[in-house]
Amino acid sequence: FEYVDPVKLLSGTYGLLIDLFQYYNENTGTAEQCETACQNARNAFLDAIVASEPMQVARQFINQYDSNIGGSDASLKTYLDGIFFTLYTRSGGALDSSGFEH
Repeated sequence: FEYVDPVKLLSGTYGLLIDLFQYYNENTGTAEQCETACQNARNAFLDAIVASEPMQVARQFINQYDSNIGGSDASLKTYLDGIFFTLYTRSGGALDSSGFEH
């Protein structure tokens, strides 16, 4: 790629992803807080990616091995929410990080 129109990054899953960044603090040791707006943004992002064609292919593949995860869009969304957004500590103190941030 030589150029990507920045306007294209404001829509679809890219826009939803970029919107999520405002809710995360990059500083180690500072506890993350996910209030209603953050939770709504997370849900919108997860709904969009689960509905995408690549994730539908991934869900079908996963379902071959674990129908508890890949059996439905809802179960996949729950699984992704856990691996992306469950908080853990990087500093040995506050729950200050998630897989999403990395």
